[in-house]
Amino acid sequence: MNLVFFASFLMLGIAGGLIGTSIPYLIAYFDVPPDQGGLFVTIQTVGGIIANIAIGRLLDRFASRAVVWIASAALALSGGLMMLAASMLGGYLAMLVFGFGFGGMLVAGNTIVTRLNLPHAAPQLNILSVCYGIGATLGPQVTRWILQTAPIPNAYLWIGLAQLILLPFLFAVSVRPAARPVDQGTGAAQPLAWPLLILFAAFLFVYTGAEIGFSAWISTHMIYVAGLPSGDAASYVSLFWFGITAGRVVGSQLARRLSDETILIGAAVLLTGVVGVILLFPQNPAIGAGVTFAFGFVCGPVFPSALALVGRRFPDSIGKIGGGILAAGNIGVALIPWLQGQVSGGVSGGFGVTFACALILIGLAVLIGRSKPAAQSAAHAV
Repeated sequence: MNLVFFASFLMLGIAGGLIGTSIPYLIAYFDVPPDQGGLFVTIQTVGGIIANIAIGRLLDRFASRAVVWIASAALALSGGLMMLAASMLGGYLAMLVFGFGFGGMLVAGNTIVTRLNLPHAAPQLNILSVCYGIGATLGPQVTRWILQTAPIPNAYLWIGLAQLILLPFLFAVSVRPAARPVDQGTGAAQPLAWPLLILFAAFLFVYTGAEIGFSAWISTHMIYVAGLPSGDAASYVSLFWFGITAGRVVGSQLARRLSDETILIGAAVLLTGVVGVILLFPQNPAIGAGVTFAFGFVCGPVFPSALALVGRRFPDSIGKIGGGILAAGNIGVALIPWLQGQVSGGVSGGFGVTFACALILIGLAVLIGRSKPAAQSAAHAV
């Protein structure tokens, strides 16, 4: 049953790679002012945050079969809207719907795979992330291939069609939400452990922002600080993705031997050391390459282990909590890379911010590791 979600996340990874490479082509296609092109990413992120929260809550109320089609339909619809759009506003609307479908499938896939594999979901979640990483690596190449024969909206149309092809297979899996525990004295649902929820949201906010911030700024850092040509510097982004994919392959085995709490704490400590190296040797391209791979490699198992912990700590609210912390992660993506740019003036990586984030992650990981699970009940799959 996991296989269909592995295939879906391979496709989502290609979509993620498409987002990163299509902005200049969307600017040209829709005749958008260059300084407004970033709105495509902003609007896509807003759609993703809405879906993280909405789809996550629905997954805690209904069987997955009744929910997953909403995100799939949004992805498919966005491709059609992109093809029909004749103006900048039409393109922005298509990107909003695309973001909703993209974010909805991310939270649905992670939630369902977590429920299918409780109480030890981290190995399968790592494989899910590996599939996304492979797709993200292929995405720019797929985009380049499509653009040889068709305009950029066709790439979004093809993503939507691919998701429609997967939809019957997604319907074949139906995972029911766990019955929510009730307070025996009042008969009411037990309240969420808010302090623990805030810890997870803070962890994903800092971690996701730091991860994306590093990958977004490493190329700029290598150009302006290490003096590399832009073409050579761009390869560092691919090196980061190679590292993160390799880290998730290893993480799928590591999670069978170490607790998720240990992985989070260890990764946070290693990230601090890795970023410290590039701060000490900012002008060395070879060291920069090693740091880039190492940063991605250490990041690899972090998100799957964090989500697996959410599944164990909040077994009766995985969808709602998972969607909420994914939304927190998206907010981190919107803010932390921006803060790096403000600190660096756009002429270095601003990795002092990343170093501070890694130190914060150590503290948050320790606090999460010392926390106690919420009340548990078993999920039911049909």
